[in-house]
Parts: sequence; C-alpha cells; structure tokens
Amino acid sequence: MLIPSGDYKSYLDIVRDASIEVNEIPSFMFLFPSMPSWERRVSNAESFCEHGDFALQHFVHADQSNSQVCYVKEPRAWISDYSPNLQNAVYPTANKLLNNIELNEALQIIRFDPDATDEVGIHTRRIYIGNPNGASILALIRAVPATQVDGFRKLLAGYFATPPVPSLMLIDSDWWPPASFIIAFNLPFFAISTTERQDHRKCGTNKNLRAQYSLEFLLLEESTSGEEFQEATNSFGNLVLQEGVFSVMITGQSDNYWTAICLDDDFFDEHPRLCDDEIPASDPIIQIPPPSPGGFWSPRAYALQALVLQLGKIIEYHEDVRYHLKISLDHYVSYIAAS
Repeated sequence: MLIPSGDYKSYLDIVRDASIEVNEIPSFMFLFPSMPSWERRVSNAESFCEHGDFALQHFVHADQSNSQVCYVKEPRAWISDYSPNLQNAVYPTANKLLNNIELNEALQIIRFDPDATDEVGIHTRRIYIGNPNGASILALIRAVPATQVDGFRKLLAGYFATPPVPSLMLIDSDWWPPASFIIAFNLPFFAISTTERQDHRKCGTNKNLRAQYSLEFLLLEESTSGEEFQEATNSFGNLVLQEGVFSVMITGQSDNYWTAICLDDDFFDEHPRLCDDEIPASDPIIQIPPPSPGGFWSPRAYALQALVLQLGKIIEYHEDVRYHLKISLDHYVSYIAAS
C-alpha cells in the first residue's frame, strides 16, 4: 500500500499550514458536537500538559531525595518501528529506554520520504509510555499524523477521564481518509502502594489525576495482641490505595500498516515493564521479545495479547488489595467480639 498523504506530517502542522490558530490540546481533541463529559476530559488533558512545553525545552533531572519529584518528572518511554522501507532505518533512540527529550526527538524523525512512489509492504510502530507526564503527552500529539488522530483522541479521552471509565472498542473511523480501524481499551484498577510511591500528577489546581486513599483508617484504636497483626498495623500507616489506568490504542489501515500506543500507570509496581536496561529485552506492551525479521504481529493478536497480560496484572493487584483488607477486617471482627 502507498503511505496515506496525511501521514507525512503531523495533524497539528496541517492545521497550522491552513493558517488556523492552534491551541494544541483543544485543537487536537476538538470534537463536534461536543459533550460536557468530553469537555471535562479535554480540560483535564490541557491542565495536565500545562508545563509540558517548558519541560521539553529544559531537561529537568529527577531529585532522588524527593520522592514526589523522583516519581513524577520523567516517564519511561520506548519506541520500536518495523519496516523495510524506513527512511531512517536505524536511529539512536530506537528500542531504548527514553526520557522526555529523547522521546520527543524520536517522534519528530521523518519516517517516510514524501516523494516516494514505492508501496510500503509492512510498517508497524509501537510506543509505550509508563507514567506519562505533560511533556510526554505533548510530544506525542505533536507528532500524530492526521489519519491517526481519531484513535489518539479516544486514547486520551479514556486516559484523562476522572474518574476513569472502563471501555473496549473496535470501530472503523472515516474521520480522515483513508478509513482506519481503531482497537482500544481503557482499564482502570486499584493497587496497594506506599506514601513514597504515590501518583502525585495533577490535572488542575489541587486536583489529582488519580484517586488515592490512605489506609490508616484500617488501624484499630486499641491494638490487639498477635505478631502478625502488629506487623500488619505497622505497615498500614504507610500504605495507600492507589488508582491507576492502563490504556492501549491500535490504529491503522491494514494488518501490515498500524501503530500501537500504550499509556501505563505503574508508580507502585516494584517490577515495571521498562527497567533501567538501556535496551529492553522485550516489547513492554506485550512483554514478549520482538519478532524475528520477517515476522510480525497482526493488530488484533497484538491487542489481545496486551489485554490478556494486563487483566492478569489487575487480578494480582486486586488480590493484594483483598489480602490487606481481609487482615484488618478479621482482626476488627475479633476485637468487636471480644469487647
């Protein structure tokens, strides 16, 4: 297939070329007719990205002594392209752990020659961003081609809904020709975290992007005997119930030409999908090593693998929540019975 003309430059650049004033987040997520729930999500995204442009221009190192700054400043990002027709077949940021600046640079690389007339047999792109911040979201939308905008809008609308709403969709979109398929799912969940690993991201003044609840209320006013309970009560004061969201969207024109993007909240996870290794051993979205040359995933199989993997993780997170609540409730019942 020939690369769609709308894929040679970003959607926002096309809008600018038409001499239309661009306010990046509202312009990118513009929808007519708009609904109040959609407008709230756009407002959340705009507030979330408020200082993103500054962060892209001025790299800020995380302060390891400050737990809030350490976990908020830099997301973990990864990009992988597969195609025999890439204009830049090898570039320094491919298949590496990326910070905001490196992510932005990788997304700005021109992948196709606008003057090319040869058909592209296969081209897939996969993007993973763990704990995205405003800078990484801005870098992302500034590079999205017009044919993929509808899918990315749905991804961001799901990710920035407060409270988050579970969703699963498989649709055809004719918002920008040629028509594209969109496979997307948004999975909210809760997990046990600690005060040091809370999600401190904001989407407005004093408005947390994700809910979090201290588990201090699980402590009994009068302690009871028992080594296990004493250990549990000592830990409850440091624990929080942290909300998270896992969002995936895949869009394209065929099994051979598609893009996948994953936004993942994993502040609390001791084993993140992207570790400190410079070159990841596996695709963080599906946690399987990249296919050998000549082999590739269909978008449907890729989406199903990502969905199954994350549902398994959510089961583990919720089992951990149930475990902590059970300890407290069992001892609370015992305490009441003994009173």
